[in-house]
Amino acid sequence: MRTIVNRLHRAADVSATMTAMRLWLDDHRCKPSAFRCDQSPGWFLISVDFDKDHEADAFKKRFGGSEGNGVLGTMAKVSCGV
Repeated sequence: MRTIVNRLHRAADVSATMTAMRLWLDDHRCKPSAFRCDQSPGWFLISVDFDKDHEADAFKKRFGGSEGNGVLGTMAKVSCGV
């Protein structure tokens, strides 16, 4: 499994970003195993887990981000219902 993590400044439009990601995932028929939004001081972290390498590669190419094993450190879960 691969995790792509996108870090957004707290002033970013998180809802619009997550909506764009969800639409892209649907359009490309990608079914991530997890889609999370976490918060750290000043930042939102959107983590998407993929079972298929080609899906992770395509998502990373489209949205950037970095690879990681989820979000490290102390994070507070936030409601990011999209």
